[in-house]
Amino acid sequence: MLTLALLSLLGLAVLALAADQLVLGSGRPAERLGVQPVVVGVVVIGFGTSAPELVVAGTASVHGQVELAAGSLVGSNILGDQPVRAEHAH
Repeated sequence: MLTLALLSLLGLAVLALAADQLVLGSGRPAERLGVQPVVVGVVVIGFGTSAPELVVAGTASVHGQVELAAGSLVGSNILGDQPVRAEHAH
């Protein structure tokens, strides 16, 4: 149990450092090219939120589980669309 907790903390620390490096690493070339920081942020957030679905769908497809791949993509799109629909309902 202690090993699991320590590995979880280590993973969280590595994730925080990697996220920081991703933002810094993508910001530098954007500055040189004259791209607004908000554009870089939107792209990084968009990729970061879509990556899990892409990994699940790709892995499921490779293993022949087409239903899981389709369900993951459809479900994430339906769930992701609901806050937008709720906002426009008011």
